[in-house]
Amino acid sequence: MSAVADVNKTLDERVADLRGRVVMVQGLAYRIGDQLPTGVKVEDAEASLMPKPGARVTCDGAQGVLLDYLPFNRDGQYGITLLVLFHGRSVVEWYTNRRERIVDTGEQADETLCAALAAQHKAHSNRIDSLVTDAHEWADDNDLCGKFDEFMESHGLEPRERDFDVTINVTFTRTITAKSHEAACDSVSESDVRQWLGANDWQYETEDED
Repeated sequence: MSAVADVNKTLDERVADLRGRVVMVQGLAYRIGDQLPTGVKVEDAEASLMPKPGARVTCDGAQGVLLDYLPFNRDGQYGITLLVLFHGRSVVEWYTNRRERIVDTGEQADETLCAALAAQHKAHSNRIDSLVTDAHEWADDNDLCGKFDEFMESHGLEPRERDFDVTINVTFTRTITAKSHEAACDSVSESDVRQWLGANDWQYETEDED
């Protein structure tokens, strides 16, 4: 449900009405502050308002209650993750980069309950994050192998990050004038390759570990 602009209001008044609201313009999410983000027009922001926490919504047709938005990595990030209560029992982190996927029904749920559920989910997530960090440190201190990371992944938990050597093959084709194919190959210099890489018309692939 998008906001309808009041043509009798000034630009400053319209921006003030948007303050604190989340909008998604062309897949980019913003939380409006005292001023509009650079490059965002007030009419675009008004037309792309996201629902307020506590709103009863449908997400791709599934009915739920929007509890909150997960913190932004940065303003103008691509897409946004919502905390949604589905079917009155399952709290899900639901991601979208398309405004039309979520529809505000115009009805509100109990705001106190929504805030409590959001806080409960956040506390649980923080506890899991802390547990995973401690588990990683314990695994490193005890020289555990990759089986530990497989166990973590199989239980939906983050494995440790490790260093990997990656072979990257870059391929591009150039037409070189020469007396023979061998002479054309021999004429290629490192400076030629560096210059051609800057043309951005090459392809690359990585080799999987055997």
